[in-house]
Amino acid sequence: MSVPEFHDFDGYRLAATREFAHTMIVVDDEAWRVREPAAGPPRAGLRRPRRFQTAPAQAAQQELFEIRHALDTEALVTSAMNLGLVCSIVRPPKARSIKAQVGEAARRADIVCLDWEIHNDSGDAATKMIVEIIRSDERRNGRLRLIAIYTGDTSNVKILEKVFDAIPQKYRDHHKVQRDGVRIQSDHGLRIVCLFKTHGLQLADVRKERQVSEAQLPERLLKEFATLAGGLLSNVALATIASIRNSTHHVLAKMTSSMDGPYFHHRAVVVAAPEAEEYGVDVVLSDLKSAVDKTDVAQRFAGSGAIAARIREIAGESPTLALSYERGESSHQFDLDVSDAIKIVVDGNDVAHATIVKANKPGLKVFRKGISSLFADEPAKARAAMLEFALLTGVRAHPGSHLYREGKKVPQLGLGSVVVTDNKQYLMCLQASCDSVRLEKHAAFLFVPLVPSDESPEVVIPVLGSRGAVQFVGLCTPAVAYAQSRSIQFEADETSHTVIAARLPKRRGLFFRSVDGTRYKWMADLKQRRALRTAQKVGQSLGRLGFDEFEPFRQVND
Repeated sequence: MSVPEFHDFDGYRLAATREFAHTMIVVDDEAWRVREPAAGPPRAGLRRPRRFQTAPAQAAQQELFEIRHALDTEALVTSAMNLGLVCSIVRPPKARSIKAQVGEAARRADIVCLDWEIHNDSGDAATKMIVEIIRSDERRNGRLRLIAIYTGDTSNVKILEKVFDAIPQKYRDHHKVQRDGVRIQSDHGLRIVCLFKTHGLQLADVRKERQVSEAQLPERLLKEFATLAGGLLSNVALATIASIRNSTHHVLAKMTSSMDGPYFHHRAVVVAAPEAEEYGVDVVLSDLKSAVDKTDVAQRFAGSGAIAARIREIAGESPTLALSYERGESSHQFDLDVSDAIKIVVDGNDVAHATIVKANKPGLKVFRKGISSLFADEPAKARAAMLEFALLTGVRAHPGSHLYREGKKVPQLGLGSVVVTDNKQYLMCLQASCDSVRLEKHAAFLFVPLVPSDESPEVVIPVLGSRGAVQFVGLCTPAVAYAQSRSIQFEADETSHTVIAARLPKRRGLFFRSVDGTRYKWMADLKQRRALRTAQKVGQSLGRLGFDEFEPFRQVND
């Protein structure tokens, strides 16, 4: 597959969004094909007789309003299909709730588009639908969510004010929801935009750019969704998920019923048979990974062209990016040309550093340590982003994960579990997975200490504050961790035959309680490979041989 080259990073965003977004749902009570008005007074079709007659002029004005705010479904669906979007248009009956009719579909759709005035309800139905979608997403730990209000009502400020006020205060505070004249957005993937139909009054002010026809609407919604994506890794995530989705039927075709026999054979001969349960999932994920690799997602959306475009976008109008670093006890800054910053990332620090010809250039080690500061407003933000990325790559679960936070899942003690004692000593469990299950009564678990490390942490875990604020703590094993290892006895749960954590009265968090009554607060579960690497490091340290020998011929391990 060819690697795209775009003039700016917006092109990469839109390309990734087009691959990802498949479905959109449009709710409008005036969804029909607009016809050219015949000679004479404009007509909007038959209407149910009203209790009181209206004046002819008023009736004509009302019919004209209805025509101008109709939705041209034919143009909308055709345009959406040309972009590869499956578009569902719903015209809700007056007597039924749109929540009951389209609630689940709207929650599942990639893009949701709502008319504001549904049966002249002043936006009540649309507002309730938006709030319900937000609450549903929050229960599912959030998602990228674009909701568009597509209306002939040009009072956008009042519309968004009503929606904003209806969003729960707790959600607004927690996710930093902000509102301006044309949009509402949060730091948690929510974006609500106000767009205007082109029937009737042609806007001449700043809202003119937001007035789009039905034929233009799908493309405009894709662009609005692309804004949610953010940066380069967001594009990679969108394209990767899209590639997985496109490969699902191919992978399913391989997982035929004839494959059950070999899987049963595998489980039967594994020493600890229940451990084979995850093997089936691993096989499917491995095949999906192979399918994604064939689509060249990394080359297309994380290649040199995408990197260069993203760095230029970060720089904006500035010709340089600032490298921040410490020398002694003082802070310094080196202004690096944007083109050189691109070379540093694309070609690698060791290669590109030698090509930078500029006075007062810091050394290679300074660049190696501070490259991330080029892409942040201040060093503290760059450091926080580094720790958060390390958390993303190394931690499988933590108390802030929504399944644990909501009590739908409880942590199980095993390889990679990180706990902390009441006196703030961190410990990591090195117990082999097969020795953490099928336990009878008491069982001993092996732990090694972890000490704080700000410079080069081996693992990074989140620590939740009393008000939900997250701090990132870097940890590493000491030089001779095996010498400080300890064995702790725990009592197994009678039902699961594992050691599981529980909540304690008047204590925040989840705790493992040892046989002697000591409490160990659960902090995180590391990803298996990260935990195995630590176990291997401790094992190698323990296996070193030391003895007296002829010093001139001593073999030194570098």
